[in-house]
Amino acid sequence: MSLRLRALVVLALRLILGGILLQAGLAKLIHHLWWRDLVGNMHILPPGLAGPASAMLPGIEVVVGLCLILGLRERSAAWMTFALHVLFGGVMLALILRDAPQYCGCFGPGREYPVDGWHLTANLVQMVAALIVLRLAGSGLALDAFLRRPSRG
Repeated sequence: MSLRLRALVVLALRLILGGILLQAGLAKLIHHLWWRDLVGNMHILPPGLAGPASAMLPGIEVVVGLCLILGLRERSAAWMTFALHVLFGGVMLALILRDAPQYCGCFGPGREYPVDGWHLTANLVQMVAALIVLRLAGSGLALDAFLRRPSRG
């Protein structure tokens, strides 16, 4: 793969993954009470952890999404994206195995999607995309590359 194509693939995947995380995180921040109730109603976490977890996750999604979009701490952002999707996949799998009718809260109220095999597959695709970014990161089309340049002066 040429360096130019590699850079474009990484940039496209970073923008897609970053946009998804940024949109999801902002929706959860805007509708934080709805999100907190949804997390509590999933009965995945102990009641005492559902509130703090639902408060932290949107902020993490926003920061990681922005890092991906900007290409800041590119490899770390790709790792975090992969880890978040492992977490999301685990929650979805637990809900599917319990046969608990549940809708994901990915993008806020009014945009709920059923947690099913298709949703799990989409999550898996995003995990693979994060691994591709991780493997090919450092292409130069990132803020990291600009910050690493030696100053001329």
